[in-house]
Amino acid sequence: MAAPLSTPKSEQWWTKDPKEFDIFQKIINMDLGSNYKEKVRNGPVPKHSILRDHAFIIPWAIAPIALQYVSQVYFGRNWNRLETFGVYTANLAAFGLTSVRYLRILGEKYGHLDSVNRERDRVAQNRVTPLTLGLLATISLRTMMAAIIAYKPGRLPQVSWKLPFDAALYMIAVDFFFYLYHRALHQVPWLWKIHRTHHTTKHPTSLMAPLADHIQETFDIIVIPLLAYTLRPIPFAHWYIACVYVNFIELAGHSGVRADMGHPVIGPLLRPFGLDLVVEDHDLHHRLGKRAGNFGKQSRIFDTLFGTTSPRYETTPEAIGLDKQKTAASIKASLED
Repeated sequence: MAAPLSTPKSEQWWTKDPKEFDIFQKIINMDLGSNYKEKVRNGPVPKHSILRDHAFIIPWAIAPIALQYVSQVYFGRNWNRLETFGVYTANLAAFGLTSVRYLRILGEKYGHLDSVNRERDRVAQNRVTPLTLGLLATISLRTMMAAIIAYKPGRLPQVSWKLPFDAALYMIAVDFFFYLYHRALHQVPWLWKIHRTHHTTKHPTSLMAPLADHIQETFDIIVIPLLAYTLRPIPFAHWYIACVYVNFIELAGHSGVRADMGHPVIGPLLRPFGLDLVVEDHDLHHRLGKRAGNFGKQSRIFDTLFGTTSPRYETTPEAIGLDKQKTAASIKASLED
């Protein structure tokens, strides 16, 4: 069994009867559950199919678009910006929480990265409420921004053949601006103070993705997506679908799922060039702290261009399908270097 956390028992809120949880604790407890115990997984790293991710994500991505289409075409009811904001935000919030559950199931199936050394971190009691509110702010403010800037009242929502190109280019634009900003947070001394809250966890879970102070939250939630949209404006429906995928990758990147699990949209295009992102990339970023590389969160395009990639240990091509004992020994030796 992996080494447990050294949290004082008085602060282990997740060990009490779930019936006693408040609403915030119930949400945060979704990522690991009350009975979580990490088992060491030292065999070959399993391959996770992106088709499974698409099958999970696509219904959520198109649900509000389809609902709006039916409302306008069959009932003659156009949505104003406020109605659009409400419906799309509710859908994105439900998708986010369902994604946490989905990633938890994958974690139970595949195990978690670095399980030879540590369990996944738990959210401290004093951060349960701020973290939950941060997750809701991420969802609502991004949707509000899109409803104000990209939504055209009265127009029929449309998804065209350009969607894959629009989504991919938007994701790369998000990654470009995030890379620059994220690298600055690590390498400019006074900016590290803004970012270090996010690095108080070295073995995060999906719901720790919005762990940050207010300045970083503002950039993560509003500034980076706005810059990406300005560089690459796309139709509202295309933006929403891309946003659903971006949010999923942000949650997955913090899940620590021990699988060869990459970006379902741009990953297959980038993998032949070694530019794709997998869950381990951001997991290693957290373990290495201030001196970390892997600043991108949608790809490794810009980390590769600027020489800031960190080597993978558990999801290298050599580690997938190797002899069980050899894999365990090589991983542990690498992590101890």
